[in-house]
Amino acid sequence: MRGIKALVAGVVLGVLVGLWIGVNIGRDQPWLSSPFEERTVEQKLKRAGQEVGEAVEKGGRAIQDRLREESKTN
Repeated sequence: MRGIKALVAGVVLGVLVGLWIGVNIGRDQPWLSSPFEERTVEQKLKRAGQEVGEAVEKGGRAIQDRLREESKTN
């Protein structure tokens, strides 16, 4: 009976820690930060700006690659 209680306690603890870390991973936050902390508007805008910047950079690289391919064929 004691072993079953330890097993159940371990499973419950594992699920709680897993949810804590999983929520933080889903929000792109450090694993051990508080998942209940609300992100400020500034943080949300900063994150959105980074994503837009990455998308623009990726698009620019694609255009450069395409122009290089076209110049090689001509």
